[in-house]
Amino acid sequence: MALYAAGDYAGAEARFLAEAQAQESRYPQRAALAYRQAALAAARRGSADRFDHWMRLAGREYLHASEDPAAPASQVREAALAAARCFLEVENLDLSTKSLSRAKEVDLLLTEPVFPVGPETPPPGDPAAAPVPPRTGRPRPRQERL
Repeated sequence: MALYAAGDYAGAEARFLAEAQAQESRYPQRAALAYRQAALAAARRGSADRFDHWMRLAGREYLHASEDPAAPASQVREAALAAARCFLEVENLDLSTKSLSRAKEVDLLLTEPVFPVGPETPPPGDPAAAPVPPRTGRPRPRQERL
């Protein structure tokens, strides 16, 4: 970070790339952040090709992070959105659409209510879901009409 702030964009890019490559296998989100920073440093140096390449790698790592089965749904959603942003930066609409679709699926899962549904448990809001008083064999008391 200090190299980037000091204007040494070549040194910053190299440092961010080393960090990204070291973290790829264990922490894809951390690698993605480092690739994004390397892309920004490359853009500051005026290298559009390197910017595109590092940004694509950042998107790839965010996609890997969104495919982690142990990750909570909210993190999967955020990783998929970050991947979509990276791919949009380099105008890769196919992968951006794929990432956005994944984020929408997870968002739908996060907002949908989860309840058990079976033959004996109707969904909430269903009139059949109201508790039915047990029958006692006695007639109900009549209500007076007004």
